[in-house]
Amino acid sequence: VSSPKLVHANENAMDPDVELLLRSCTPLFRCRNPAVVLTTISLYYHLGPSRLFETYAIKPLMRLTHLPHQGAFVAMTTTIAVAAKFPTALHPYMTEFFACEADGEPMRNLKSKILSVLASSMDAHPDGLRLSLLDELAVQVKHP
Repeated sequence: VSSPKLVHANENAMDPDVELLLRSCTPLFRCRNPAVVLTTISLYYHLGPSRLFETYAIKPLMRLTHLPHQGAFVAMTTTIAVAAKFPTALHPYMTEFFACEADGEPMRNLKSKILSVLASSMDAHPDGLRLSLLDELAVQVKHP
């Protein structure tokens, strides 16, 4: 009996059962229940290749960051892990993590962590974008 392989070295080749699971769960990204959406994001995070995660899970994750207080906090906590594993997928959404006046200290801290992870992965990005990110981090550090 051979052991199952979840993802081969070639990211285009996946175990057919995992592929079926991911394909079957894709409609759950549109669910109105944030817990279901977050669980589906976690499933793609752990089992899916980066191309599938970036295609299907990033927009629902960004939608969850706009939930009321506790929901947004959980989504931002998940976003820290996503930023570490798939930083380039979050680069287009960097301005979403700039702190605003309505954010409390815990949310500002999470946003700062996300921005610092994204800043460390920006080797190939234009200097203007990097400078605006560094300016935002400086503002968040000065005004916690």
